[in-house]
Amino acid sequence: ASNPDSSVLDLVSNAWAGFGAAFGPLVIFSLIWRGMNRNGAVAGMVVGALTVILWIYGPFQMNGMALNSWLFAIVPGFILSTIAIFAVSIMTGGPRESVSAKYREMELNLNK
Repeated sequence: ASNPDSSVLDLVSNAWAGFGAAFGPLVIFSLIWRGMNRNGAVAGMVVGALTVILWIYGPFQMNGMALNSWLFAIVPGFILSTIAIFAVSIMTGGPRESVSAKYREMELNLNK
């Protein structure tokens, strides 16, 4: 908002990239993979959001152009968030048994 050269569309686009990268993989994993845990979820949100922020506002360039000019920030954010969720969930031992039991219960209710 403080940059006179930016438009509302740019601001909204950047915000949706951040939300999509932080929460998109988290929602998908929570629906299809019972091995995700809280630590993996937090890691995915943090990595996705930070990736988008660095991709848009970081000092990195490719051929003299900002990275966001080459590839929309949600793409690397989504990919790195997915990797973080998977890796941290595996390294920290998966979800608690109470969460796994609830997942199985809901799965049975859906298959009726």
